[in-house]
Amino acid sequence: MNLREGKGEQLSTMYAGRRAPGGVFYAVSYHYVKKCKHSSAGRHPATGDLGGIDIPIIEELKRRGCKTMELELSNGRKFFIPFGIEEEAGIHVKEKIG
Repeated sequence: MNLREGKGEQLSTMYAGRRAPGGVFYAVSYHYVKKCKHSSAGRHPATGDLGGIDIPIIEELKRRGCKTMELELSNGRKFFIPFGIEEEAGIHVKEKIG
């Protein structure tokens, strides 16, 4: 099965007060892909671990019935997890405002 099947829909998030790309959701396969362009992208802001997906994106993926998630780093390495694992093992960080 090709997880990137069909036309993916670009999701968006906010970064530094501006709209930013938030990954692509493939409705046919219920698969989400976060592709990182920079070497530091895809890292959790507090721990440096792989991940770093914004909570609004996670909420949107829940709403859409996401089943699998993929993180593609700038060096081409890909990581896959079933959706829902991030809630069990993830660390939530709230952005400080002000």
